[in-house]
Amino acid sequence: MRSTTLALLLSSLTAVTLQAAQLHVLAWNEAIADRKLAIAHGGGDKKSTPILRMHPFARSAPIKIPAAAENLRILVSDRSSEDGKPLHLPLEIPSTIKRPLILLLPDNQSTVGIKPLVLDDSLTNFRWGSLRMINVTGKPLVFRYDQNNVAIPAGWKPVVVTPGGKKRNMAVSIFLRENLKLPPLYSSIWKHREDLRQLVFIVPSKNKERGYVDFKFITENRAVVQAQRAEAAMKP
Repeated sequence: MRSTTLALLLSSLTAVTLQAAQLHVLAWNEAIADRKLAIAHGGGDKKSTPILRMHPFARSAPIKIPAAAENLRILVSDRSSEDGKPLHLPLEIPSTIKRPLILLLPDNQSTVGIKPLVLDDSLTNFRWGSLRMINVTGKPLVFRYDQNNVAIPAGWKPVVVTPGGKKRNMAVSIFLRENLKLPPLYSSIWKHREDLRQLVFIVPSKNKERGYVDFKFITENRAVVQAQRAEAAMKP
């Protein structure tokens, strides 16, 4: 990961009034998933909701935020300031994002140890049957599926790929964008399904013998999501 790129991206987010009814959190790794964090707003720490079911491969439990919530922040309960109070991290969400997904990344330079990256998780921008790819390798790439090439820039900028069609297998490859004539960094067969949304992080491989890139898949199943919403609606 490149801290400079992340810093530029995060600094571009403008603090505005949150209009979303709820948000989800995604922990980058197990260490972050195990931490005691909450979403707070307003003055003091009484108006806070613990982040439950944090996991590096699934969205957290939804957190409802009142409309026009002010001073939105991440409350860090497992670390304290010099005066013994819990630390907090400002959470800035652009008004254009109606369904925020807060990706929590490690930040060893910060006293809180994390930094947020806000993604738009709405169905308008991330439909069922699509892949949302984020390149973490630091190098511009090209994702090829069937005979289609899609540029995946470096810098944590999401790119949506919509293969189309029903359940089927498709040939996929990853190339360096600087020279598509070189052998692919990765090639395989992926299964496409219209009832899934897959957030795909392209990361450097830890085992170069197995390839130069690896993947982290965060998959949502439409039937499961609908069942969870129906169950939540029945609760008092």
